[in-house]
Amino acid sequence: MILDLFKLFLIRISLFFRIININEYNINLVNFIKKNGTLFIKFGQFISSAAGPKIRNILGNDLINKLEALQDNCYSNVITIPYINYIEKEPIASGSISQVYKIYYKDKICVLKLIIPSINGSIEKSFKKLKNYKKIIYYFNYKLYKIINIFDLEEYYEYLILQLNLISEVNNLNKFKEIYKLTNKIIIPEVYYFDKNKIIMSFEEGIKIDDLEKNYNTYYEEALFLIISFIYTSVNNNILHADFHKGNYLFKIENNILKIIILDFGIVVPVENNFKKLFISLFDFTLTDKERVKISNEILLLNNHTYDIDEKIDFFNLETNKTDFIDLFRDQSNKISFKNITFGLIFPNITVLLQKIKKQTFFIKLMNYMYKNKILT
Repeated sequence: MILDLFKLFLIRISLFFRIININEYNINLVNFIKKNGTLFIKFGQFISSAAGPKIRNILGNDLINKLEALQDNCYSNVITIPYINYIEKEPIASGSISQVYKIYYKDKICVLKLIIPSINGSIEKSFKKLKNYKKIIYYFNYKLYKIINIFDLEEYYEYLILQLNLISEVNNLNKFKEIYKLTNKIIIPEVYYFDKNKIIMSFEEGIKIDDLEKNYNTYYEEALFLIISFIYTSVNNNILHADFHKGNYLFKIENNILKIIILDFGIVVPVENNFKKLFISLFDFTLTDKERVKISNEILLLNNHTYDIDEKIDFFNLETNKTDFIDLFRDQSNKISFKNITFGLIFPNITVLLQKIKKQTFFIKLMNYMYKNKILT
């Protein structure tokens, strides 16, 4: 660990004296994250998915863009099973816990998801390293330390270990499949075979939201409605996808109809009724701004968070200039729960919509959209 930190220090000095450029420096940082394992990579995935102006200002756009590559390009070794009919030997996606391959199965193009060998021990080592590095980062980069420290690493570690059995993932997937069985707008893969180490399921091809915005901009607003609809309806059913970074949802256009594909149900959390009631009530278009601020604050208090009482926190009020998830949490002695992390990943999408649509119009359009498309029944 000391050697790795010394190397990072030398790289930082090299950047300061312009021996290397910012691109080379960030490449070294990302390689450092990959080398140190699952917790580091997961942190990079969350930060890059939820990054707003403040976080981008701290870390820089180039580093955020490189961290986004960790959403599905982490583990470099190829895992092969002799009896599998691979279409491509290289994985089509390689996460921090598993790899995904395109295969033939019963005359269909499918995907094979495999747990990375010895991942349990790798997660434990990564967790210990992150805790030790965090202590050192406090003295060298306090802004970065503050970002890391708002996450409950112990809770996250426990969830990762619990969800390594892929049988649990299939059970989670089936729960979501039941919730969205009436709509054709939300696609959840079909499972054909599974055991604790592998899943064979339907091959679902799509594009990420950033590519959709760049190349199919006329669908972008609806894409944001689909994301928010998925979160809203999930909470309304007392369940939440807790690994909802940009690599785990894709979009496809069929006959000019936009659909969202939801992937990777390994980490799912239950939603208690009191949280559900408060969260759902935020979308009531009849609320005044003052009432919505009050409910937002109650949600934070419910999850044992404190905040600066002088700054009213309203998840749906752009006038507070809180377009970064990190701005919602002030007291570093409290940690963000999984429910709040997941909300943080869609928070930038909500603010984008509110910039385009009047607040009251937004809530009415969202409800109409969900009912029209049988997302919420």
